[in-house]
Amino acid sequence: MASSETRKQQIVVICAAILVVLASVITTVIVSGVGMGGSEKAGYQNVTFTDAVHTCRKNLRSTYANQLESLVVDDHSSRYDDAEFVYKIFFDMDLKKKGEPQRSVNYVNCFVHASSGRVSKLEVFEEVETRDPSIPGNETNAFGWPK
Repeated sequence: MASSETRKQQIVVICAAILVVLASVITTVIVSGVGMGGSEKAGYQNVTFTDAVHTCRKNLRSTYANQLESLVVDDHSSRYDDAEFVYKIFFDMDLKKKGEPQRSVNYVNCFVHASSGRVSKLEVFEEVETRDPSIPGNETNAFGWPK
């Protein structure tokens, strides 16, 4: 008789242990969202500096595909801005001018959201040569005023 009661207790303990394990697995699945199809943002979510540079390069290469001659990251100025939660990536970009042998020098500001990895701001500035009024032979003085 004692052995049948011991056997019943063992079965109860084993069933309780199985229920605890199943409850743990079900809770984990529900909390992680695996069983419900997951969230939209599931997967790789860490946007790094390298990811931001790659995103900017991809955007610039698609925009200036045939004109792009060189594209160099300014590693000295490019940075992560913690206050704005944005990667600020700066480039020096040379573009071929159509029908001309010379190239145009451009500076690019590319800001990438650290949370989504999307470009929030893309600015391209062309370096333009201006006439220096202080060159001898001009009709102006060193300040650009007429003599």
